[in-house]
Amino acid sequence: MARLLIAITILFIQQLVFAVILCPLAALYLCGLVITGGISLWRLIRRDYGEVDGGANLQPALNVLYSLALFQGVLFCYRFFSYSAGDGLVSKVVEEYKLDKEGPFRKSVKEYLRQTRNGCAKDPSFIKERNLVTYAVDLMKFESSGSYLSGARILDALLAQSELKEQHSMIAQLIGSASCSQIVEKLLQALDSRSRQDKEIMELAARIVVKLAGEIHLKRFPQGILCISSLLETSQRQPDDDSAPSDEFKSLMKQGLVILDSLAADKHNCSLICEDQSLLFKVMAPISSDMLHLIDHDEWFSVAAASLQVMCRIVTSPGSTGENLRNQIHGNKEVISSMEQILECKTSDSETQDSSIRKLAGEALAMLSEKYATIFLKENGGVVDDLSRMLFNADHNAYRITAAETLKHLCMHYKENDDCFKELMKTMKDVTPKVNFILFSCSLA
Repeated sequence: MARLLIAITILFIQQLVFAVILCPLAALYLCGLVITGGISLWRLIRRDYGEVDGGANLQPALNVLYSLALFQGVLFCYRFFSYSAGDGLVSKVVEEYKLDKEGPFRKSVKEYLRQTRNGCAKDPSFIKERNLVTYAVDLMKFESSGSYLSGARILDALLAQSELKEQHSMIAQLIGSASCSQIVEKLLQALDSRSRQDKEIMELAARIVVKLAGEIHLKRFPQGILCISSLLETSQRQPDDDSAPSDEFKSLMKQGLVILDSLAADKHNCSLICEDQSLLFKVMAPISSDMLHLIDHDEWFSVAAASLQVMCRIVTSPGSTGENLRNQIHGNKEVISSMEQILECKTSDSETQDSSIRKLAGEALAMLSEKYATIFLKENGGVVDDLSRMLFNADHNAYRITAAETLKHLCMHYKENDDCFKELMKTMKDVTPKVNFILFSCSLA
């Protein structure tokens, strides 16, 4: 009982000391300059210093002392409200870019504000030609992974806002300059799925590369294609168990294909991509393995569409640029068969998926039938029947037009008089009257 009483007494004394001594000291420490400034202002207003010997000399000295204390208090209040306003400015920037108010981007903007404030305190000209874009690009030049990640977050956030045309132009100009080649190299290296890169860094790098593909010249970065190609290697790997591939597995493939499509828009990049036979094989893998229909249509739709987009961009390239891919496709029965199935697939017509994938498949088939009519027809014997059925069974006129164009190309460019040609002519004799009848009926309606 005595021990309990002693413990309670000691606790009471501690609380009393905290309340009576420590709390006032803390308040005085935090608000001392405000208090002294307030007292100084009051004394300057009252000026009742009293009558003492030598008062004529003391009064000016006290005025100077109180003025200095008041000025110090004003500076303290200015600094306090300046920092408070900084938090509000950070919140406004985050809100302007429609980002998570408590996410990592906020920390990056706050650090930018802190560094800018400190730099301007030392040299007012520090702010000249400095903005959020230049700050992010400078961060990505550092070796520190934290600085690189922070800069990548800012660039990704800015590039995600389509209305920020001026910022996009500035980013492209800075990244495309020779002095920033190391940044592009880092971005491409971050795409290498074979290395143990941070998942967030890889995703950020992928989105940035897609947006800035027009400023990236693969000839300057020999390892760039290998890094991008590694994203597609997942299509050749089998999971450890029999379960379906993870979302990350599919996301990597899609990102790699979208990056290749963006890079291939430049003819020089497209030429380098076409020279890599193994890369072209990986590009075709989602279509040749028919993942869209054999595994899960909805889950693999975006991957298959991205694969077809790259294939169409390359095969339609002028000259010999797309020759390698066209050579691989026209003799690949699996690829041709998969594209035919896509054209006839009913589940591709959902409003959310639009049916763009069927349009891509149709464009690829039409191109191949024009360039390689003989091999196309001989290697894929059932294609004529499939196209004739599509003329009358397709749900949209766009697919009927694609089928008609493919048949037209086969008739115009097939030069041999053999069984394939006879079958083609027989089919044309059957479908032509029906097509004319449909056209005549439409003209009367």
